[in-house]
Amino acid sequence: MNYLIFTRGIGTNKDGE
Repeated sequence: MNYLIFTRGIGTNKDGE
């Protein structure tokens, strides 16, 4: 359920990692 928050705040970071 925290996916939205991740994509909004660390969405770019998640892609790099």
